[in-house]
Amino acid sequence: MKKKMVERRRKPLILCSTKHVIISTAPTNNLFQHQSCPTFRFPVGILRFSNLTNPSLDHSALIAFSTRLLKTLSITSGSPVLVKNIDTNTQKIAVAVALDPPGTSTNEDSPSSSSSSSSSRIMLVFPSCDFPRSGGSVLDDQVAYLSPLLAFNLNLHVACLKSVLHHGQDALASYFRPQGKRGDEDAAKSTVDSAINVELEPLGQPPKFVSLLRVSFVKIPECGILDSIRASSPVESQERQDMIDLALQKYFEVDRYLSKGDVFGINISWNCNSPICIPCNQRSLNKDDNLICFKVVGMEPSDEPVFRVNKTLTALVLVGSSSSALPPDLLIGGAEGPVPLQGDTVNLLASILTPTFCPSVLSSKFRVSVLLYGLAGCGKRTVVRYVARRLGLHSGGI
Repeated sequence: MKKKMVERRRKPLILCSTKHVIISTAPTNNLFQHQSCPTFRFPVGILRFSNLTNPSLDHSALIAFSTRLLKTLSITSGSPVLVKNIDTNTQKIAVAVALDPPGTSTNEDSPSSSSSSSSSRIMLVFPSCDFPRSGGSVLDDQVAYLSPLLAFNLNLHVACLKSVLHHGQDALASYFRPQGKRGDEDAAKSTVDSAINVELEPLGQPPKFVSLLRVSFVKIPECGILDSIRASSPVESQERQDMIDLALQKYFEVDRYLSKGDVFGINISWNCNSPICIPCNQRSLNKDDNLICFKVVGMEPSDEPVFRVNKTLTALVLVGSSSSALPPDLLIGGAEGPVPLQGDTVNLLASILTPTFCPSVLSSKFRVSVLLYGLAGCGKRTVVRYVARRLGLHSGGI
């Protein structure tokens, strides 16, 4: 009898670059179902950017930790992670970075110093930290600091408004007071005590590249972006359109992680050059307000919750304008705008509109309509726009 020799074949060696290509094109139905990956939970903080023009950072999807916490989590700065809103089960991919990388000056603050006063809190609830971190900013080692647009896309601003509403009318009135005025300290401190948490999970494998991405302008009421596109001459209109197209192409030179419905921002030096346009004239003085927001309205294919976008592998289509909710001005850190003098009217309107962010079985069956009446020029429009900015509601038709 002849002995049959069975040859054991060695498992083929696949290069890392080839493996990434295979992963990006293969189905990833279990992208968010990695039972072996550990899950961590952290309270949420908000980043305050001193420079929005750095193209290497995605200000729409950034999550920052202390270097000590990154080492504890075994996460490398610059790697993508999965961030989840615990209440709504909304999941996004963000890029993790270190707030205090080696070589930067830091303050050795005790953990108790991280519980700062309400003046350093965003929307009365979120602790804040400058990025890049300045010498005087307080850093909590146990907080995950999110970029404002990432927090907005995760609907964390809604959780914050629910928390403010839960603490009663005093906290709500403090939230709607102008930024230059101190609110009720007791109400503000009681709201600070509540924390909003997110879950963090290392990303098992990167998502697929999307082949087609459709984005639209978001109508920002106090900005006049869409009106300025209708320029006085066809040449000027084409120049502005080319500027937007170039900015979008440059933004997607690196991989971005997006889902349908996400809002992302690009810093563009925009000015309609109208002498009577107050927002554009103010924006020329404050460069941080040159942020134009876009919304993802369509992706092909659409079988995954999150896709990667890169201009070399993705066809970009700008489809005009669309209505969308916007990040509240306190979250995004934008200009406060005109402040109404009718404080009682602001509080009354806020008490009617804010509960709509806390949907229930009963409230979901009704729509809220409010009638403001008064003499011409008494400030009705200013009141509505002020409350809308604080809530992140769209008021472009007012």
